[in-house]
Amino acid sequence: MKHIDTNLRKQLSLLYGKKSNTRAVFAILKNWVAFFFCYHLIGHVTTIHQLPWMVVVYPPLSFAAACALRGFDNLTHEASHYNLFTAADLHQRYQFLFAYPVFKTLQDYRAWHLRHHSNYRRNKANDPDTAQNIRWGVEDLQTKTSFWQVAWFYVLRFFLLYYVYDNIRYNLIPHIGSKKSVTARIIFWGLVLTTVSLSNSWTQFLFGYLIPYLVWLPYIRFVTESSKHTNVNLQDDFANSRNNIGLLHQLFLHPHNDGFHQMHHLAANIPFYNLKKAYRFIKTNPEVRSSVIESSNPIQTIKQIFKKQ
Repeated sequence: MKHIDTNLRKQLSLLYGKKSNTRAVFAILKNWVAFFFCYHLIGHVTTIHQLPWMVVVYPPLSFAAACALRGFDNLTHEASHYNLFTAADLHQRYQFLFAYPVFKTLQDYRAWHLRHHSNYRRNKANDPDTAQNIRWGVEDLQTKTSFWQVAWFYVLRFFLLYYVYDNIRYNLIPHIGSKKSVTARIIFWGLVLTTVSLSNSWTQFLFGYLIPYLVWLPYIRFVTESSKHTNVNLQDDFANSRNNIGLLHQLFLHPHNDGFHQMHHLAANIPFYNLKKAYRFIKTNPEVRSSVIESSNPIQTIKQIFKKQ
């Protein structure tokens, strides 16, 4: 059992905790470019009107669009810790650039997420991430699971639209009913829907945004969120979260260095663009290096979660 030294936490914050508006703006722009690139390609595919072409090409494109939407999730997460901009009020002011597109309000998400940080390992009953894992059925997996159990989580539930329902109930409806930033959200979605209506691009909006958001993004959220704290060492400060840091992780499932989750829990005030550097720094310590839990690809993550290795 290893615990992080207070001086190490301070050192990490001093070395890697500086915020940069330039880096934040670049990350937001990069995420929008990635999304609109997928959105544009999907719009082109939907005009071909050839079913075989749609069946082959559309699923991976819509998945890629959802991966870009997941990037907005992660930017919202960073904003909840005031890690995007140098001034705290800028996070609230510009949340329409990253939170609204994935139906989140920064105020609601921050309250929810900070409960996770304050209660993780201390009071699981009040940890919303633990409650989410319990709801999904992946909390406290103690024994090796069968192939069919893994298929149930990652394949069958997807086609049964389980994660679609879960997202609507626990994310979409609370966002619509939220009393936070109501005027700003009405203006944002009013402008979006007006633009789609005036351009008569409802088909592209359906295939390029609604389906990726409603179908793929909830599935990606399950895959990524369930991977962070399942079957880890809760008694060890350097092993109580999983680091999903392979190339596929970083490109698709955990953009903006979301995969360096252990590092985030050690020093939550380090902005996402410095997490990799900070992680490499702490791994120079042999004891830390022997404790951390890493995954280099999604298959390895699944094996670790379900005790397949």
